Amino acid sequence: MAHVRDLWTKPNPDKTSRKKRVCSARWGVGRRWQVIWDENGKRTTATFQTEDAANDYKARVEVGQTDGTWITKDKAAVTFGDLWDPWIESKPDIAQSTRAGYVAAWAHLEPVWGDTCIAKFNAAVFPTWVAGLKTRRPHQKTEPTPLGSGAKRKVGIVVNAFLDMAVKNKIIRENPLGKGDIVRQEPADKRALRIGEVDALLAAAPTEQARLLAEVMPRTGIRPGKPKGSRSKTSTTTVAGL
Repeated sequence: MAHVRDLWTKPNPDKTSRKKRVCSARWGVGRRWQVIWDENGKRTTATFQTEDAANDYKARVEVGQTDGTWITKDKAAVTFGDLWDPWIESKPDIAQSTRAGYVAAWAHLEPVWGDTCIAKFNAAVFPTWVAGLKTRRPHQKTEPTPLGSGAKRKVGIVVNAFLDMAVKNKIIRENPLGKGDIVRQEPADKRALRIGEVDALLAAAPTEQARLLAEVMPRTGIRPGKPKGSRSKTSTTTVAGL
């Protein structure tokens, strides 16, 4: 069980005195009250300015350890930066474009949130921060422009995945982000090619394979990855030569 220790005083060595405690060498230096408890067989401490604060923390430690919700001190120190490598390395089979999107999202997150402890993540501030994100292109000569909704959503997805990973590893008890905290991707402004434009595209194709690709996509409207030969759950058919 946890207990509170007064760092500014010590037991009076004079057993004949009525005064039970006397000033220690630390009298007036630093925080006075220390909470001491065991975590995984090791002594762990936290210090506080007031006795009330120390006793309140002691109670939280004891209740948390009893009901299994206590976050150990080592896990409470885990940052977003600590989770990036394990998280991205856990996705070896994702498409290169998806990985690139995650890396771009992390480029926005790392400078601001990389050193932030997961346990201290402020979910109330995050949506406002994401809303103000702007482009981060290397050697960009023009003024940064607001980030698109798709890129902002990717940032939210990465943070949400980190928080889910933290819950799984008992770094935090629950994910503080709600569904409404992640930006929704706005529909893209699309325009169908005119017949003449499709004909020009086919005429400019450098190879038969490229011509086939240019013909399949406008006729079917499928995503670019499909005719290139990527597999799906419902079909393993590929377009030969692409």
